[in-house]
Amino acid sequence: MRHIKSCQVIPAAVFAGLFALGSCLSSCVGPVSCVSPEEKAAEDAFKCQQYGGFTPGTDAYAACRKQLNEESAVLEPQSNE
Repeated sequence: MRHIKSCQVIPAAVFAGLFALGSCLSSCVGPVSCVSPEEKAAEDAFKCQQYGGFTPGTDAYAACRKQLNEESAVLEPQSNE
């Protein structure tokens, strides 16, 4: 059985992968999850249609989407701190 020394050098590729993972995770900390704008729009549409019962193209649906956008805008600056 081969023993690994505790001070063994970490290969550059492994270090780079860990750094990239850490960078991604650190940018996704906070109450807002890491989703693309398209995913966020799909989530908002689902919330307004399924949970709110609003039909796309109506004033109520537009108000629902506007409210979700405003809530997201308030939360976004907090996730960058």
